[in-house]
Amino acid sequence: MNLIGHENRKKFIEKYDITPISHQKILDGQQKDGVGGLLTDHYYCFSYKLKGVETGTFNCGYSIAEDLLKLTNQEKLPIFNPFKVTNIKNNKNKQEDKNSDNKKQYDDLALQLTNAINLIIFCYNSAISGTLAKIKNETDKYYYNRPFDYKIKSVNTIIGNLFNQKLTDEVYNVTKNREIKNYDFTLLTEVIEKHELINNFE
Repeated sequence: MNLIGHENRKKFIEKYDITPISHQKILDGQQKDGVGGLLTDHYYCFSYKLKGVETGTFNCGYSIAEDLLKLTNQEKLPIFNPFKVTNIKNNKNKQEDKNSDNKKQYDDLALQLTNAINLIIFCYNSAISGTLAKIKNETDKYYYNRPFDYKIKSVNTIIGNLFNQKLTDEVYNVTKNREIKNYDFTLLTEVIEKHELINNFE
């Protein structure tokens, strides 16, 4: 996949339909691979399909993402930054923190699910699966509705397959001593316990 250069991106979207899934802040010292090279600051995750056929996902840097969003007339996503911002030194950091706050009035369970998926993307070094991207996209699209139980169960299973521990433990291991925001997964836990499954969220 070659997305370096505006013309290559135009050719790409002529062939594929794309959807922005997540806009992520990268931990200092953390590195992720993107289609345009190594990602070290913040990046986008997109899903793509061959004009109607489900295909996969990819990560890319902000400049590539911005061009793709313009070419497809799609809105930018707020950045997901799990870290607490303290001692802000410049306006850029203030703006990033401001943009990380999603102003939509989410259903409580939908908010917990989209936050959990964002944290999975944050922790996972490769591009996420198409199933997880689809659930994330649908949760954000219908943010005012309670997600179906099967979606929570599916994400719970994906966490178990990706990591050897609970999501909260994986986040702790990745962030080490960095202070992160508080994320509540109690409603997700209730759904998992209702179906008598092993809880991989917390």
